Amino acid sequence: MNHMRNWLQPLQSLGHRISHGVSRILSRSEPSPTPDPYAHAPCAHFTLDAAGHFVQLNAKALEWFDCEAEQVVGLCGPAQFLSAESREQFPGCLAVLQVHGHIDGLEFEMVTRRGATRRVWLYATAAYDNRGLLRQSVCMLHDVTELVRARSRLQVLAAEQRAVLDNDLLGVVKVAGNRMVWKNRTLERLFGYAQGELRGPTLRALYCSEQQFTETTNAAATALALGERYRARVEMQRKDGTPLLVDLCAVRVGAEREETVWTFLDVTPPRKRAAETPALTAVR
Repeated sequence: MNHMRNWLQPLQSLGHRISHGVSRILSRSEPSPTPDPYAHAPCAHFTLDAAGHFVQLNAKALEWFDCEAEQVVGLCGPAQFLSAESREQFPGCLAVLQVHGHIDGLEFEMVTRRGATRRVWLYATAAYDNRGLLRQSVCMLHDVTELVRARSRLQVLAAEQRAVLDNDLLGVVKVAGNRMVWKNRTLERLFGYAQGELRGPTLRALYCSEQQFTETTNAAATALALGERYRARVEMQRKDGTPLLVDLCAVRVGAEREETVWTFLDVTPPRKRAAETPALTAVR
C-alpha cells in the first residue's frame, strides 16, 4: 500500500501543476471577440478611433482598399485611400461627427493602392467617452460608382436636350392638362415677346381669334387621341398684331398626364417677313 502511495504522489503533483498552469492561462486570456455582423457584408464597414485610424475592417473594406488589416489598423485611416480632392474634404468629417454624431451619405472618390477608383457614399455614427469626446466611429461605405456614372450620363443628355430645345429657330412649348407648363426662349422671341413676358395657362394670345384657337386645339386633340401627331400650317399673330405663318406640330409625350409638346416654325414668306421687320424691331 505504501508502495502504491509512493508511486501516485509524483503523478498527483504533476497533475496539480498542470491544472494550476491551465487555470493561470485561462485567467489571463481575454474573452472571445464578438463576431462582426458586417464581416461578409456587400458594403465596406470599418471602425475608426478618435484620430481617424482604422480599428477594425470587414472583408469588403479590405478588398476595396486593396490591403491587409495589419497594413492599416492603427496606422492610417480611410483618408489614405481618397483622391486628392476628396482627401481635402475628409478632415471635416470628424468635426461633423463630434458635433452631430452622424454622417449621412457624403460622397467621396476612393482610390486603391493600385490606382483603381470608385465613388462611395459615407455613413458614420459616433461613439463618445464619458467627457463627451469622440471615442470611436462606426463607418460604412456604399459603392455608388454606377449611380454616379448614370447621373453623369443623364446630365449630358439633359444638356443636349436643352441645346436642342433652346435653339434659335424652333419655338417649343410643353402642355399638361391643357395648361402650358414650359416654353423655350425662342417661342417668345418668335412672337415678339420679351423673355418671361408671355404668360397665362394657354397659348391663346398667339392665335388670331378664339375660334381659331379652339379649332386648332380640338383638331390636335383628335389626332393625338388616335396615337398620331398633329401638323398644320397656321397663320398666327405676334404681340403687336402682325401675322406670322407657322408650321405647327403637336406630339404626345406622356399618356398619364396627357402631356404634349408643341413646336412652332416660322415659315412666313421672305418678302412678307422683310416688310414686317421694322415693326417687329420697334417692338423689341
